Amino acid sequence: MAVIGLQVLIQDSRQGTVTDPQGNFRLLEMAPGSYTLVLDHIAYKEKSLPDVRVRAGHITSLDTIVIEAGFLDLRRIVVTATRGAHRISDISNAVTLVPFQKLDIRMPETTAEALREETGIFVQKTSHGGGSAKIRGFDSNQILLLVDGIRLNNSTYRLGNHPYLTTVDAAMLENLEVVRGPTSVLYGSDAMGGTINARTHQVGFSRNMAFGYRFLGRIASADQQQTGRAGISFSSPFLTFTGGFTAQNFGDLRRGANSSHSVLENSTNGIIQTPTGFSSRDLDAKLRCRLSDKHYLTLAGQMTRRGNIPRYDKYETSDYYRWLYTPQDRDLLYLRYQYLAVSPWLNSLEVTLSRQLQREGREIQKSIADILTRELDEVITWGMQLEARTRRGKHRFSSGLDLYLDDVHCKRQFIEVSGAETEDFQGRYPDGSGYASLGLYLQDEIHLSPLWSAITGLRLSSFQARFDLPSLEGGMNLETFRQNFIALTGSLGLIRKITDALYLNANLAQAFRAPNLSDLTKLGESKGDIFEVPNKDLEAEELISLDLGIKFAGTLLSGSASVYYSFVEDLIASADALYQGSATLERQGVIYRVKSKQNTGQARVAGVETECRLQLNEELRLQANFTSTYAQNITLDEPVGGVAPAFGTAGLHWRRRGLSAALFSRFAARQSRLSSDDLDDSRIPPGGTPGWQTLNLRGALPISGRMRLIAAIENIFDVNYREHGSGINGPGRNIVVSLELNRL
Repeated sequence: MAVIGLQVLIQDSRQGTVTDPQGNFRLLEMAPGSYTLVLDHIAYKEKSLPDVRVRAGHITSLDTIVIEAGFLDLRRIVVTATRGAHRISDISNAVTLVPFQKLDIRMPETTAEALREETGIFVQKTSHGGGSAKIRGFDSNQILLLVDGIRLNNSTYRLGNHPYLTTVDAAMLENLEVVRGPTSVLYGSDAMGGTINARTHQVGFSRNMAFGYRFLGRIASADQQQTGRAGISFSSPFLTFTGGFTAQNFGDLRRGANSSHSVLENSTNGIIQTPTGFSSRDLDAKLRCRLSDKHYLTLAGQMTRRGNIPRYDKYETSDYYRWLYTPQDRDLLYLRYQYLAVSPWLNSLEVTLSRQLQREGREIQKSIADILTRELDEVITWGMQLEARTRRGKHRFSSGLDLYLDDVHCKRQFIEVSGAETEDFQGRYPDGSGYASLGLYLQDEIHLSPLWSAITGLRLSSFQARFDLPSLEGGMNLETFRQNFIALTGSLGLIRKITDALYLNANLAQAFRAPNLSDLTKLGESKGDIFEVPNKDLEAEELISLDLGIKFAGTLLSGSASVYYSFVEDLIASADALYQGSATLERQGVIYRVKSKQNTGQARVAGVETECRLQLNEELRLQANFTSTYAQNITLDEPVGGVAPAFGTAGLHWRRRGLSAALFSRFAARQSRLSSDDLDDSRIPPGGTPGWQTLNLRGALPISGRMRLIAAIENIFDVNYREHGSGINGPGRNIVVSLELNRL
């Protein structure tokens, strides 16, 4: 039987392809030399083909390759943790990989929701159109987001859960890679709790011209979801193209009807949470050109348009007439050059130039008779990355630099009932602000012996923020400030191979987060009745973390476990402040409490992450994961804010001849460990967020060789629940049906 969609990767590089419907593959981007090919698929055991020799002017043909069925995800290939293609077992970090096959069958509404069932990743939703990850006690701008290795985080990402990951269309993804734990050595600021890399789909070069397509239609009952996706692909010996368009419409979300917690029964329209509906449009395209056996170009573009996304908690808890995120747009354009060499000093060179535009607006009106506040933040980020990889004996070196420049434009307008407009002296952030970051890094992967490997790294980073704030003398006079931050970070990882299926690992790493413009300069409404004001005197957050882990991939039992301990200095959090000498502020008829971002002292974070799979027979397996985190602010002697409760999943998964089904539970414990800032958060019920559990059923049925039906009943018992820190309750009983025609 031919295996479709099998990944074929060149070890120690980012090059590869996938098998076609006949199970064939072609790799045309290989310079003369000797290579190891790694074959990888979610439903089969990984297989390596060593010493594949390529000669100039010759075609290297391989005989039929037999691979064995299995579900050993722990040995799958990831790029993010080391910036090169490696098996998960060969990496000292705790890593999560969500391949296309999982993304497809989960039918996520957003990219954030695609991570909900994974070990160590908790997803919070302030609005139905939002979604951000919590990893190892950190969230929001303490988590680094990447798209095809390019930073999504910019200098206005707020310390507070945000919707930016949801501007990445889940339908265009090849996979999601998540490194749990610090990765500042490779990626710089913000990579404290983890790094999420959304890698988009691409096709390999083919000997002859070939065309592909993908059509997807999906509906869901809980929010009247309507999703459509149309995609095409083209491949030839020298040119490939992939692209698509996604349209989504969502109605108001129906919560669960069954609850024993009255604090979760405050929906504005019975069990219908009104307003929560919104729409989204996404367009993506990627063109790859093979200039020669050694030179390749990739030109890619992505565009997201979302509008009128209600921030539901403002309606439910603060009785707002209007509170919308509009627009919520993102544009990304990048050009990537790759040079593949076989020389003693250079194996590959990659240069990426990028331009990203993020636009976020808000419309805020307390009552129909009040003034409408309209805000718009626009951030243009220019980026440049250079990376070189070299293999010398037992060493594999990765080195490079990255440069990002932010140009920030903000405005805030007040519109009276009569239609008269006035402009505020400052938007949410100072108009015309700038933020620059530059980093240099070097990483060495050392094969000490057949049983021991080490990964060491060092990075030097520099940041400069430039902004205007009202002078100390008051009035409308502005004073220009410049803040500079420099950080030197290092890491050391060790991997001990016990057997071919059992690995131990340890990782000691530093990380940091330089204060961004949102921390330093924000002037605007926050959660509940809070209004945040600037604080230009912040220091960078610094972290040192130790984690120990085990990864095992036996025939019957596979899984992993990690324990970690992190110590944080100069933790940044929201705290009470004064503005023009007052602890309160009146704005457009609303009285707010004043807070600012402040370095609140030292904190310690510890936790455990576990996952396991038990293969009961060839068709049935038991699968579960569990995560628990403890975080304490030592200086304030209180819990760190926003930390997820203990959570996990458990269920049975069945697969036979293309058919698959899963019956599983998602659950979370009660979270009553609250910081003083949590106590001011109207999204968190008094006393904390109650624990919850849902039961879910999902299955896939192939209709033909290219058409598949996927259906699910989520939250079968219609439980009313809220994920901690969210501003909206989870969906009630939800029937989801997806029909897909795929020949990409």
